[in-house]
Formats: sequence, C-alpha cells, structure tokens
Amino acid sequence: MLLTGYNRSKIYYNDPWTGKKAPMSAKNFWYHYSTLKSQSGSKRALSY
Repeated sequence: MLLTGYNRSKIYYNDPWTGKKAPMSAKNFWYHYSTLKSQSGSKRALSY
C-alpha cells in the first residue's frame, strides 16, 4: 500500500487490489498500523 496523501481525518493511498486511489479514516489507519507493530515488534516497509 502506497500512501499518497493525508489530512486530519483521512489517509489517501493507492489500493493494490483495485489500482485506484482510495481514502481511509486516519483512526482506522492508525488502529491497523499499531496492530501490525504489536504483532511484528517493529514497523516494516516493503518496496519492489
């Protein structure tokens, strides 16, 4: 997932499933981000 922008209430990203730009609430993004961090013990990035 590539983040393309943000504001106080939304995170914008390129959806890898649809290939389109999509919004996500900032609250939802940070929830999933913190869940991933707690499961892996660290922050991770993937690029290719």
